[in-house]
Amino acid sequence: MNEKKFELAKAIECYKFGKINEAKTKFEILIRKYSKDKDILYNYGVFLGEIEEYLLEQKIYKKIIKIDSKDIGALTNLSVSLNSTKNYNEAVFYATKALGINLNIPQAYEARGLARINLAELEDGLKDLKKWVELLLIKNGNTQVKLCLKSCIDLIDIPPIYKSSNEIKLVRDKIEKQIDEVLKKLDRIAEEEINQENIGKKVAFKLNFFYLAYQQENDKKLNIKINRILRKLLNISEKENYPKYAYNKKQKLGIISTFQFHPKVFIFDQINAIDQSKYDIELIIINNSSFRINKLDDYKNEYLKLNAENYEETTKYLNSKNFDVIFFPDIGMTFESRILSLKKLANITVTSWLHPVTTGSPAIDYFLSGELMEKNDAQNSYTEKLIKLPGIGLYIDPSDYISTSIDEIKDRKKSQRFRIGIIQTPFKIHPRMDNIMAEIGKRIPDAEFIFIELQKELDVKLISRIQDSFKKIGIDQRKIKLVKRMEINSYKKFLKDIDISIDTLGWSGGNTTFDAFGAALPVLTVEGDQMRANHTAGMYKLLNLENYISICDEELIERAVNLSKDNHYLTDQKVQLLTNFSKIKTEKDISNFFNQLKFI
Repeated sequence: MNEKKFELAKAIECYKFGKINEAKTKFEILIRKYSKDKDILYNYGVFLGEIEEYLLEQKIYKKIIKIDSKDIGALTNLSVSLNSTKNYNEAVFYATKALGINLNIPQAYEARGLARINLAELEDGLKDLKKWVELLLIKNGNTQVKLCLKSCIDLIDIPPIYKSSNEIKLVRDKIEKQIDEVLKKLDRIAEEEINQENIGKKVAFKLNFFYLAYQQENDKKLNIKINRILRKLLNISEKENYPKYAYNKKQKLGIISTFQFHPKVFIFDQINAIDQSKYDIELIIINNSSFRINKLDDYKNEYLKLNAENYEETTKYLNSKNFDVIFFPDIGMTFESRILSLKKLANITVTSWLHPVTTGSPAIDYFLSGELMEKNDAQNSYTEKLIKLPGIGLYIDPSDYISTSIDEIKDRKKSQRFRIGIIQTPFKIHPRMDNIMAEIGKRIPDAEFIFIELQKELDVKLISRIQDSFKKIGIDQRKIKLVKRMEINSYKKFLKDIDISIDTLGWSGGNTTFDAFGAALPVLTVEGDQMRANHTAGMYKLLNLENYISICDEELIERAVNLSKDNHYLTDQKVQLLTNFSKIKTEKDISNFFNQLKFI
C-alpha cells in the first residue's frame, strides 16, 4: 500500500472508531497534500456528510465535478447534501445531471424525488420515488411487493397548500381510501418479503404525513391506521410484547427530540424543575448534531443519528438504556419522533402539545395538554390518556418575550395603512381564512395584509390563492404584502409596527402568539373544537382577556373593523394586553407531572 492510500485508510479508520476530530484532521492534511485527488476528495465528502457539515461537503463535491463533470457519485451525493440544506432547486439540478449520464441510479431518483416534493411538485416527486423503489427491487420478482410499496409512496401525495376547502375534502377522502387499500395489500404480504434488503424500512422513512395535520380535521382514526402501515414496514409486530423493566431505585428519565423547534420554551423551561433526586435525566438528541443550548450541560446528553439503515440498531440501543420514563415532547413535529413513538421504549411514555395532535400510537401512554385549550369531550380525540394540566400546560416567563413598553405604545404614531399581520407559515393558513381577509379588506379601505416569506414555491401558491379571493369581490390585490424573513431583533421590531394580527384559525399560534403579546400586538382568534385551534384562546383566558376571543368568523371580522376605526381605542387595547401579559404567573406544571408520577 502506498503512502497516500495508507493515510486515507487511517483517516477512514479513525472515523469508524468514533475519533471524529482526529479523522477530520487527517482528511484535511490529505486534502492539502493531494488537492486534486478524486478518491481522497470523495471520501472526505462522504465523511463530511456523515458528520453533517453539509456546506463544506457541497464544496468538496463541486470541486470533484470541476475535475470531472460526469462523476455520478459526486453529482448524486451533492444532490442529497443540498436537500439537507433545503437547496431543493439545486438538488433537482444535480440529480438530473447524474440521471442524464445513467438512468439507473436509485439514489439520484430518491434525492430528486424528495427535492421535488419539498418544492410542492408532488406528481413529479412521487414518480421519482416510485422509480427509486422499482430500482431497489430490481432483483425481486414479487410484483405484489412492488405494487404495494409504490402504493405506500402514493400516500405522501398531500399538498402543503390547498386551493380551497373543497380540495382539502377531496384529498382527505382520497388519502383515507388509499390508506385502507395499502393496509389490505400489506396484510397479504409476508414481512420478510416487505423487508428484503431493508426496503420496507427505507419506504417507511419516506412516509412523512406532516402536512396531513394542517387539514385541521380530527386525525385520531387516520393516525392509528398510518401507524399500522409504518409498523408493518418497520417489522414491528402488532402483538409485540413490550419489555417491562424492573424500576430503578432512582428513576431514569429520557427526553428524546431533535430539539429543533423552540426547545427553550417548550422543553428546557418546562423540565428544569424536575426533581433530580428522583430522576436521572438524559437528553437524547436525534439527527441534529449542530444543536446547542446553554442548559445542555445541565444534563447528561447524547447525539444519535437515526435512519432506515440503523433503525433496528438505534431502537435496540435505546431499549438497552432501561429508561423508566421517556418524554417525547414533539411527536409528529419531525418524522424521527413519529418513527420512535411506534415502539415501547420505556415503562411509561409521555408526549406533549409541541405538536398538538394525538400520536395514534399504542406505545405512548400520556398526552400533556392544558385545560384552557381543551373541550369537555377532548379525550375522544386522543389515543393516549389526556392530562389537562392547569392553564395552557406551560410555564411562561413573559420577560423572554416583552419587546416594547407602555410609553412606546402610547408614543407610536398612526401609520397611513391599517397593517394586519398573518405571520404564521403558509401551510397553516387554511382556505377558510381567505374570505375573512377579503371581507376585512372590503370593510377597512386602508387595510394592508402582511405575510412573511418561507419558501418561494409555497409563498407563490398561497399569495396567488388569496389574490384570487380578493379579485372575486373587487379588492385591490396590492393590499397583500410579502416581506422577507428577519433575524430576531428585526422581527420583534416588525411586530411592534403592526396594528393587529389574525391567528391561523384551526391551527393557532404558540410561540408566535407569545412574541405578539410581548410586542403588544392583539391576535384575533376564533375558538375551535380541536386543541390545536385554541392555543391563543387559552392564552387569553390565562390573561383574563376572554373578550378577545371570537366565537365565529363574523365576530372576528367585526372586531378587526372596530379596532381599525379608533386609534386611541386600539392603543388602549394594546396597553391592556401588554399589562396583563407582563403580570402572568404560571407554574412548572410539566415538571410537576413528572415529580408526581407514580411507579408501581
